[in-house]
Amino acid sequence: MRYLLFNLLFCLLLLSPVGALQAAPAKPKAAVQKARPVAPILPDSLARRIERAYFVLSRINGTARRNSDTQDLSEDLPTVEDNLETIRENLDQYGDVVDVKQLQMYRVLLADMQTRLGDWRTALNTGGKELAAQQARLDTLGDQLPPPADRPPVATAIGRALARLASKEDRARQLLARRRQSVTGLQTRVSEGYIQVLELQDVVREQMGRFNRRNSQAELPPLWRPGRIVAADDQAAALARKSYQAQRGLLGYYFTEHWDYWVWMVVLAVSFFGWVFRNFRALRRNAAGAPAANAPAASVAPTAPVAPTAPVAPATATAAATADFLPVADAATATPGAVAVRPAGGGAAANATVIPAPPEHRLHYLRPIPGAAALLVVFSLAPFFDLQPPAAYTDLLQLLLVVTLTVLGWRSWPRPLFWYWAGIVVAFVALNVAYAVRAPGLGMRWATLLLNAGAGTLGYFFWRYLQSRKLLAGFVRPVALLFVGLNVLAVLANAFGRVSLAKMFTAAALVGLTQGVALSAFVRVVTEAFFLQVQRSRQAGGLGTRFSFGKMESALRKALTAVVGVLWLMLFTANLNLYNLFYRLIERTLTAPHQLGSTTFTLGNVLLFFGVVLLTVQLQKYVGYFFGETDDEFSVETDRKGSWMVAIRLGILAVGLFIATLASGLPVDKIAIVLGALGVGIGLGLQNIINNLVSGVILIFERPFQVGDYIEVKGQTGRVKDIGIRASKLISQAGSEIILPNGDLLSNHVINWTLSNNHIRTELALNLGPDIDLDEARQIISEEILKNPNTLHKVAPEILLNNVTVTGYDLKALFWINNIRQEQALKSELLAGIYQRLTQAGIAMR
Repeated sequence: MRYLLFNLLFCLLLLSPVGALQAAPAKPKAAVQKARPVAPILPDSLARRIERAYFVLSRINGTARRNSDTQDLSEDLPTVEDNLETIRENLDQYGDVVDVKQLQMYRVLLADMQTRLGDWRTALNTGGKELAAQQARLDTLGDQLPPPADRPPVATAIGRALARLASKEDRARQLLARRRQSVTGLQTRVSEGYIQVLELQDVVREQMGRFNRRNSQAELPPLWRPGRIVAADDQAAALARKSYQAQRGLLGYYFTEHWDYWVWMVVLAVSFFGWVFRNFRALRRNAAGAPAANAPAASVAPTAPVAPTAPVAPATATAAATADFLPVADAATATPGAVAVRPAGGGAAANATVIPAPPEHRLHYLRPIPGAAALLVVFSLAPFFDLQPPAAYTDLLQLLLVVTLTVLGWRSWPRPLFWYWAGIVVAFVALNVAYAVRAPGLGMRWATLLLNAGAGTLGYFFWRYLQSRKLLAGFVRPVALLFVGLNVLAVLANAFGRVSLAKMFTAAALVGLTQGVALSAFVRVVTEAFFLQVQRSRQAGGLGTRFSFGKMESALRKALTAVVGVLWLMLFTANLNLYNLFYRLIERTLTAPHQLGSTTFTLGNVLLFFGVVLLTVQLQKYVGYFFGETDDEFSVETDRKGSWMVAIRLGILAVGLFIATLASGLPVDKIAIVLGALGVGIGLGLQNIINNLVSGVILIFERPFQVGDYIEVKGQTGRVKDIGIRASKLISQAGSEIILPNGDLLSNHVINWTLSNNHIRTELALNLGPDIDLDEARQIISEEILKNPNTLHKVAPEILLNNVTVTGYDLKALFWINNIRQEQALKSELLAGIYQRLTQAGIAMR
């Protein structure tokens, strides 16, 4: 027992120090850790941290300057704010008399401002988020560097680098603070402007609705009860000046926002000017450089008053050919309907004759320097770049158009027509000035009433003048009658106090008539420009300028008239505040989906499909005119463009049909099914047509003959007039047109007399008397043949004795000529020359 107690006490003594060490080891260890100093950062590690910090600060500064550069926005925002204030003042001040054109303009400008402010708001939000991200990045930068107490002294290199880094960090913080403050301020102003735009749009919509509701109500008392509006005359001048200033500011903003319109107008004017100018210069240069004796083909030119069948000397024909490309006013000897024609060939056939030319082919508007014509084209199309611009912008464009058309009319129109136009110009200026006052007084209302009455009377006489003379396009006459009716409505509306309606009717009448006359001149100018292009293309190919332009002119005028008719309706309805209504109605009609089985389509796709097909067919039909190709069946000129012209037509058809198929909106798989069904039908019933089509394609690329070649096939001989896709046309010597399917041309024997050249061997039969010197006769005949420039001199002629009778000798002269097209005329000329020479030598012919 004693031994057991001793052992237990000994174990307790051994275990007590271990328990003490295990029970309280944490406190001394924590005390040791608190007392342990922070390990110093090695110099190379600190240098790398400083370097990375420099890079981070540089990126922060660059991002802050780049993403939050608001200088342009700060410069443009006051302009938007001023324009918003101007619109608000105008809407508040002229609430009684609603000007629908102004409301339309405000709607457009507010939509532009809304878009612009929305873009600014998005950009500022993005910039603000980026600045916040850079601020957070800058705040975490200090954790990567030692605290200021533990940094090396400034005397060391590391210390100086840390000091500079701290200075740069302070500047970055100041820059970020300034940028964030600027962005926050701009965000506030942009948001206020955006809200103001929304409010003004509501006001504009409300006033537009009020205008529609007030159409049956009068804004002002009738003219026979003027007591309430007499005082308005005292403020008319001040209101007009203020309205002018407001319009000036809004016009400047519109120019700034839509400067690209003017760029396109300048490009259009320069392009048209260069096109016409180069054509005039090329025609004049060719006409001046072509000798009269060697005129290659017939030429069209105004000449002096000569009977239609009277001969003209070569010098006169040359002068006439030069005058052909002069303006009507510059051709002093020109007479309407007379043109000089010089046939190809020499000798007696070279004498020019005068035949009548259609007067519509004369150049009325175009001049060698077509500045006014180019401006007319631009200003006629300018209003359609934007159908709802500011009223001052519309008035400016119309004024420029009126001035340009006045200049052209002074030198191109008959004087009665010009004086009518001058009266319309005076009415245009006077009515625009009179209706510039937004709140007219009694005197101004009487003045506008009298001006509308005078304008309507002038329009009536102008309409009667156009009825008796076909001087302008046919659509100008109903436009003139519409001008009279609108002025009558404006007089009635003004008299009953509906000034807004009177303004709208007057604006629509003025714009409708001036734009109608301008578009009529535009159609004529474009037609004359195409006429010049065809002339230049023919001369560039060595052809004459006499051709039939009537077919292309008729089609071109119809197409241009349809286009300008649509454009005029768009502008006219925009001035009557009906454009948006018709646009929405047509849009709903054309875009409404229709179901046919499992196929969905719209009327717009169908119309677009047929429109593209029609345009393609017309384009491939008349594209040859741009390269000098004509349909003159009596032309004796070779046009080597024929083969590849058919390839161009085929390419136009292929591209057009592809575009039309895409425009139809039909799925490709359904189109493939339709084409497969058509293929089966083609294979069963249209074999001959497909054979001809494929043969036409082969003829295009194989080129066994060209347009202008003389060929013989299946007993038919003639000159190739046209190589079509399905059939080709020949012109026989008698002038008849022979239509041959391309399959026959490809499968039968074709004799081409002019494949490699135009030479042909011909013969001339001569019957001489019995008592002659046969060798002398042969010598005279050979000399006369070689003397003619149209015979081939490299091969000597052969004079063969064909028969000998008691009455004389029958000779056959075989010789080569340069051009097969001149065979008959040349044989006649040689026969006359040989007869004259033999008679002089005393050799009788029988």
